[in-house]
Amino acid sequence: MDESGLSTVPSKNSKIIACKGKKQVGVLTSAERGQHLTVVCSFSAAGVYVPPAFIFPRKNMKKELMDNAPAGAVAFTQEHGWMDKNIFVKWLNHFVKHVKPTKEDKVLLMLDGHISHKSLEAQEYAKANGIILFCFPPHCTHRVQPLYVVFFGPLSTYYNQELNLWLKTHPGRTVTHYQVAELFKNAYQKAATLSNAENGFSTTGIYPFQPDIFPDWMFAPAEATDVEQENVGLPESNFANKEPEALLADATQKDISFENTGPSTSIQKPLSSCCSVAITDISPLPKATSLHRKKRSGKTGKSGVLNSTPEIAALKEIVAQKEEAKRRKSARKTKRVLNLHEYKEIQKDAQEEEEFPVEDTDDEDDAVCIYCNELYSQSRRNE
Repeated sequence: MDESGLSTVPSKNSKIIACKGKKQVGVLTSAERGQHLTVVCSFSAAGVYVPPAFIFPRKNMKKELMDNAPAGAVAFTQEHGWMDKNIFVKWLNHFVKHVKPTKEDKVLLMLDGHISHKSLEAQEYAKANGIILFCFPPHCTHRVQPLYVVFFGPLSTYYNQELNLWLKTHPGRTVTHYQVAELFKNAYQKAATLSNAENGFSTTGIYPFQPDIFPDWMFAPAEATDVEQENVGLPESNFANKEPEALLADATQKDISFENTGPSTSIQKPLSSCCSVAITDISPLPKATSLHRKKRSGKTGKSGVLNSTPEIAALKEIVAQKEEAKRRKSARKTKRVLNLHEYKEIQKDAQEEEEFPVEDTDDEDDAVCIYCNELYSQSRRNE
């Protein structure tokens, strides 16, 4: 299985007829950028296709979005229209409904190492329903993913043709999410053929199994980044039990130099120029310089079965650690709030103790002047 993006705007412009030498040639388009969504497809080596699933970027689902959709197709909603761990579990339920695997008759489901495919809930659900989740090696899906190699290319071409045809037959209108399902159905029926499914597995060497299907030149780009690793001390047990004669026998002939201590009458014939120098010696492949890079915080992806018992146990431990860290963080936050509340109560009590009640009397308003012995209330203008 694999996901691919769909847009309401054609990714490639169609060919049009124009006058020779014309600089600006216009073509119909739905919008400048368009709206995107995700479609999930899956097929087997026998040519059996699982009905596709659409992921719309919205919160509420409308039935009008699936008008004239492919038979058996389902739709999910997500805020951004992407695959996440909750949507993947729902898609696994859709997969089980059509494939019907059991613990006695298991199914191998191959997918990439996206984080949404590695949730604990998805792994437990797959194991309980007889699905073996196998993850492709990282950065290799463009070579080993059957859907990527033979299916999504023709599907995208047919989908763009349907978009351009719809725009020409509906002048003045733009393609929205409500027309995507119908347009995708026409393209899907052309691309979802038996030969494409069989060629997808045979081209990638999955079925029939061909481990040497990729030639050496495909691995040549990796040699440019063949940076020498730091020397790591080997354990002494590798050489402690070996005699000097054994170590000498293990050495290659090019690492041993012989010195002629006496005269010799043998003359070595010069090698021909075509065999004396290798092409890699004349024009070696460029090597990247060793750089001190920061270690990634995330765990490096790897290939293998995702829902095996050790993997599920390790994932449960990681989830437990995250829950414990979240609980500690919440406890610290609650403690800070309680301490702040207690501090405010203490400050309030201290302020109440410092304040004394002041009696308000009317004698101050009718005081006697110390100079004239006259009452303040009888003075002129209360002066």
